[in-house]
Amino acid sequence: KSLKEQIVVSVACHTAEFLGKKAVDEGAKAYFGGVDELYVALPEPEHNYWEDIIELFLTIPRAILEGKSPEEALDMYKKTADGFIELYEKSLAVWESADFYLELMKRNKERMVLLK
Repeated sequence: KSLKEQIVVSVACHTAEFLGKKAVDEGAKAYFGGVDELYVALPEPEHNYWEDIIELFLTIPRAILEGKSPEEALDMYKKTADGFIELYEKSLAVWESADFYLELMKRNKERMVLLK
């Protein structure tokens, strides 16, 4: 199927480096993907980090389906990540794994890019 004028969202490591460029060259309106590793999480006894990661990764497709522009969708993704970063920073003293997932969330925030 043609990618002409399509918006592609890939939650996978390194996809923006080659596949994203190829998709845009083939006519995709926009491509969201990772420029490095993207990380998932597990539920831990103190907090379900898995749900946070799912919420983060669903931000872009939800925003697009709501009629937001690709730029707005990426901004919403970054703001969602910021919310989790703030939560984890506030919870460092009480959540055993907060420091680990704080770093993963920061990386996921920075490594998701928009190509046009």
